[in-house]
This record gives sequence, structure tokens and C-alpha cells, in this order.
Amino acid sequence: MLTEFKLILRWMLKIAFVSSLILSIWMSAEEAFRIAFGSIYLLLFPGLIWTYALKFKADTVIVRLIFATALSIIVIVLFSYYLNFIGIQLNHLTILLLSLFISGLGGLVFRINQPRHQK
Repeated sequence: MLTEFKLILRWMLKIAFVSSLILSIWMSAEEAFRIAFGSIYLLLFPGLIWTYALKFKADTVIVRLIFATALSIIVIVLFSYYLNFIGIQLNHLTILLLSLFISGLGGLVFRINQPRHQK
């Protein structure tokens, strides 16, 4: 399971790098890098961690990525609405910290659910 996660992360980084190179044709390299890696960080990473934390049984990697994308979009948007409702102003830093918080929470749940090896 962990090797599949590493394989998916490796492919996500490759796709982000290639897409940033392609985007750099039309815009500066800094903007292209920010768009490519930011979209993968916001659209895939939190949901991917949560699919492993919730022990989602996927037939293929594509199915896991589809569910991870949908889960990321739903969770990020709902938390953003809630933060806006309670009066926290949304900006780039707030969304970045929100995504880090959601990913970290998913990693914590994944770590707690891991079976412990007894000596």
C-alpha cells in the first residue's frame, strides 16, 4: 500500500514538472511552477492521503486518483466556506494552511489506524 502511494506521488511530481514546463511557454516560469504544483497540491494531495486514511479499497490507481480529486475538492471547498462563515478572510496563505491542516489530519488518522507491531 505504501509503495503504491510512493508511485502515485512520483507520477504526480512528474506530471506537475512537465505541465509547468509546458505552461512556461505562455507565462513566466515562476507562475507556471506555482500553478502546476499548486493545483496538484490542492486538487490531489489531501484527498489522496484521506483515501489511504479511510482505507478506501480501489481497484486501480486511476479510481483512487478520481476519488482523491473529488474528495479534495469537496473537503477544501467546505472548509473554505466554513472559514469564511466564521469570519476568517480567505487568501493564498489561508488556503495553503487549510490544505496543510487537512493533509496533516489525514496523515494522523492514517498513522493511528496502522497496526502496531508487537515485539
